[in-house]
Amino acid sequence: MDHFPILLEICKPPFKPTAPFKFNAAWMQEESFRQLFIETWQHLSRDVMEDKSFLFMENLKRMKKVTMDWAKKGSKNKMKI
Repeated sequence: MDHFPILLEICKPPFKPTAPFKFNAAWMQEESFRQLFIETWQHLSRDVMEDKSFLFMENLKRMKKVTMDWAKKGSKNKMKI
Protein backbone atom coordinates (compact mmCIF):
# COMPACT_ATOMS: atom_id res chain seq x y z
CA MET A 1 0.00 0.00 0.00
CA ASP A 2 1.59 3.29 -1.04
CA HIS A 3 -1.13 5.69 0.18
CA PHE A 4 -2.07 6.52 3.73
CA PRO A 5 -5.10 8.63 4.64
CA ILE A 6 -4.44 11.91 6.42
CA LEU A 7 -6.85 12.98 9.11
CA LEU A 8 -7.05 16.74 9.58
CA GLU A 9 -9.03 18.54 12.21
CA ILE A 10 -9.57 22.20 11.52
CA CYS A 11 -10.47 24.28 14.53
CA LYS A 12 -9.37 27.32 16.45
CA PRO A 13 -6.21 26.98 18.53
CA PRO A 14 -6.89 26.33 22.22
CA PHE A 15 -7.55 29.39 24.35
CA LYS A 16 -4.41 30.50 26.15
CA PRO A 17 -5.27 32.77 29.06
CA THR A 18 -3.01 35.70 29.74
CA ALA A 19 -0.76 35.59 32.76
CA PRO A 20 -2.42 36.99 35.86
CA PHE A 21 -1.51 40.52 36.84
CA LYS A 22 0.75 40.65 39.88
CA PHE A 23 1.04 43.88 41.79
CA ASN A 24 4.55 44.74 42.94
CA ALA A 25 4.45 46.47 46.32
CA ALA A 26 7.74 48.26 45.52
CA TRP A 27 5.82 50.35 42.98
CA MET A 28 4.23 52.20 45.90
CA GLN A 29 7.64 53.75 46.60
CA GLU A 30 7.68 55.37 43.15
CA GLU A 31 6.27 58.88 43.07
CA SER A 32 5.33 58.43 39.41
CA PHE A 33 3.17 55.42 40.32
CA ARG A 34 1.40 57.37 43.04
CA GLN A 35 0.63 60.11 40.53
CA LEU A 36 -0.56 57.52 38.02
CA PHE A 37 -2.96 56.10 40.60
CA ILE A 38 -4.35 59.53 41.50
CA GLU A 39 -4.92 60.36 37.83
CA THR A 40 -6.45 56.98 36.91
CA TRP A 41 -8.65 55.94 39.84
CA GLN A 42 -12.16 57.39 39.77
CA HIS A 43 -13.47 58.18 43.22
CA LEU A 44 -17.10 57.89 44.17
CA SER A 45 -19.05 60.98 44.96
CA ARG A 46 -22.12 60.88 47.14
CA ASP A 47 -24.45 61.66 44.25
CA VAL A 48 -23.20 58.86 41.99
CA MET A 49 -25.98 56.37 41.44
CA GLU A 50 -23.84 53.72 39.72
CA ASP A 51 -23.27 50.31 41.19
CA LYS A 52 -20.23 50.67 43.45
CA SER A 53 -18.95 47.17 42.75
CA PHE A 54 -19.12 47.82 39.00
CA LEU A 55 -17.18 51.07 39.37
CA PHE A 56 -14.59 49.31 41.55
CA MET A 57 -14.05 46.57 38.94
CA GLU A 58 -13.77 49.16 36.17
CA ASN A 59 -11.17 51.02 38.24
CA LEU A 60 -9.20 47.78 38.67
CA LYS A 61 -9.27 47.04 34.94
CA ARG A 62 -8.16 50.57 34.11
CA MET A 63 -5.38 50.47 36.73
CA LYS A 64 -4.13 47.12 35.41
CA LYS A 65 -3.77 48.49 31.90
CA VAL A 66 -2.08 51.77 32.82
CA THR A 67 0.17 50.06 35.40
CA MET A 68 1.41 47.54 32.87
CA ASP A 69 2.10 50.33 30.38
CA TRP A 70 3.82 52.38 33.11
CA ALA A 71 6.00 49.44 34.19
CA LYS A 72 7.09 48.73 30.60
CA LYS A 73 8.00 52.36 29.84
CA GLY A 74 9.93 53.41 32.92
CA SER A 75 13.52 52.45 33.71
CA LYS A 76 13.35 52.46 37.50
CA ASN A 77 9.97 50.74 37.52
CA LYS A 78 10.89 47.85 35.22
CA MET A 79 10.31 45.43 38.03
CA LYS A 80 8.50 42.18 37.50
CA ILE A 81 4.92 42.75 36.34
